[in-house]
Amino acid sequence: MQKKMGEPILIANFSGTVRLGDVFAYKLELLMHQRVRLQRDQSIAPVVVPTWSVSCVGSFRAGEAAKVRRAVVDAVDDFVKAYRPVNP
Repeated sequence: MQKKMGEPILIANFSGTVRLGDVFAYKLELLMHQRVRLQRDQSIAPVVVPTWSVSCVGSFRAGEAAKVRRAVVDAVDDFVKAYRPVNP
């Protein structure tokens, strides 16, 4: 299936490591990629590039999954706030 120009792809990346006993460190990234083409030269093939992103790092202890969940919710909220005004 061929994607249309500008069709967004939302990607969430989460990576974590164990650090200092029961403390876990993590990095969260939320990115929107879109297929774009240069207006000044339409002969150049379209490419998929990130057009928006947000990332955060943090730490939590075992049993504090709600803290990570909150970081994901905040990142998605940031995306919605940025996306809606330009994509009514």
